[in-house]
Amino acid sequence: MDMDSVAVGRNRLVGFVLAATCLSALGSFPAVAQDNAAELSPINIEGQTDSPIGPDEGYIAKNTTTGSKTDTPLKEIPQSVSVVTRKQLDDRQPAQLEDTLSYLAGVTSSPWGVDNRFDQCLIRGFDICTAVIYRDGLPQKVIDFSGFKIEPYGLERVEVLKGPASVLYGENEAGGMVNAVSKRPTDKPIYDGFLSYGSFDTVEAGLDVGGPVDDAGVWSYRLTGLVRNGSTETDYSRNDRVFVAPALTWQPDAQTSLTILANYQWDRLAPNAFLPVAGQDYPAEHGKLPRSFFTGSPDFDRFDANHGSIGYQFSHEFNESWTVRQNLRYSHEETDYRQLYYSGMVDDRTMARTAFTVDETASIFSVDNQAEYQQSFGAVENKLLVGLDYNRFSVDGQNGYGAGPDLDILNPDYTTSISNPPIYLDRAQTIGQAGLYAQNQAKVADHWLLTLGGRQSWVDNSYVDHLNSAGDSRQKDHAFTSNVGIGYLFDNGLTPYASYAESFTTNVGQTQSGEAFRPSLGKQYEVGVKYEPSFFPGFITARCSTCARPTS
Repeated sequence: MDMDSVAVGRNRLVGFVLAATCLSALGSFPAVAQDNAAELSPINIEGQTDSPIGPDEGYIAKNTTTGSKTDTPLKEIPQSVSVVTRKQLDDRQPAQLEDTLSYLAGVTSSPWGVDNRFDQCLIRGFDICTAVIYRDGLPQKVIDFSGFKIEPYGLERVEVLKGPASVLYGENEAGGMVNAVSKRPTDKPIYDGFLSYGSFDTVEAGLDVGGPVDDAGVWSYRLTGLVRNGSTETDYSRNDRVFVAPALTWQPDAQTSLTILANYQWDRLAPNAFLPVAGQDYPAEHGKLPRSFFTGSPDFDRFDANHGSIGYQFSHEFNESWTVRQNLRYSHEETDYRQLYYSGMVDDRTMARTAFTVDETASIFSVDNQAEYQQSFGAVENKLLVGLDYNRFSVDGQNGYGAGPDLDILNPDYTTSISNPPIYLDRAQTIGQAGLYAQNQAKVADHWLLTLGGRQSWVDNSYVDHLNSAGDSRQKDHAFTSNVGIGYLFDNGLTPYASYAESFTTNVGQTQSGEAFRPSLGKQYEVGVKYEPSFFPGFITARCSTCARPTS
């Protein structure tokens, strides 16, 4: 059992004392004097909105959509969900998405050290971050070496659902998922920015502005941008980024909303590197190599990635019961990756190096159609969600691999000309995923919580080998996954719960008999308790879970 999150903040009661003083003073005047009293403008005291996508007040988040795809309080989700709010992001200033997860129980960020190519983390022991990253509820997973890295400054919050999530999100690992929520247009003007100078001569500037466009508030906007120029602890490294994310919302009435979200990111980064160990890989008398030691070539090594996306989120309420939503996004990335990396010692002072290259383009198209029906039946408040989603992942490119020139670690020469290694992989791969899902949430007598969901998924994986047509393949899979949960809301803020959830991942290839590998299935049993105290703003989760590793 562990603590998933403990967050404490302070509510601000703006104007309460002032309003009380004014009322008291007015009440003490004689009746004859009240005829000349001036009418005071009302003082509005605004509290937390409990929005499932933020903005949040302090470190506390009340509601989420990640665990249900509906606006649901965290305490009513029968799984462990952790939320990193914008306030926490502002206080910590994380440089990468994986850094935002550093203080979450059950999550290990950067398990293999800093890697600028893509975000990496462990969730409940599963090394899965590259495969389970979502943005605004739609997948933004790593495809080969196209990482679609997310800039934290452009986020409103980061949510982590721990445990299987295939019923709502399709193919996923058993450990959980990460959902990054983008900043959205605001109904009040905001003007924010920063300028910083940090380690390794890194200069960074950010701008975040937004607000209503017209007096009626039908149109609103948000523009977030960041520019960074710098390096890392390694010689000849780069840590440069240009990020811009415009957003526009059209809300003609309280029932209809359309938000367009876009972003573009230009990265010039340094690949990660490993060094030989003194006394193990080479004689200790040579001394330990400094962290700044560069194993590559300044004219060869690079990790250049340009990626962008555009999409929208549409919602319309027909009446108090029926709501439909459609979320859609297209993302595209071009990756140019070249590296000379340490691959052993030739002798006591000469390092062998391997050249590796990647030149590829990747894209993701996702659309999620949802219909939500809310209705009360006596003592039962029922919320039914049905949906149909489709995701298409594609990658087309070449990988090169071969021996590179050696390097003298005591007297390194970085002027040697480096040729591109031979191409060993030239392919185009497309994965199409479709799913039909339903999940029902019921609250009985304001206390009992019942959740039941199911999903049928279909996956079509096609692979074209440009070097050898014999390597062409196509594989189709399907899987059914389900979940069930129960909980009880006590009046003192305690909510014990128990749940069962399933996940699936596909396996490309065939058995010796020629049959396609079946999808791997994951199962989790979880019991826990959530506590939302009334005497201070906080939220505590304790749980115990058994998550079986996927089996075919």
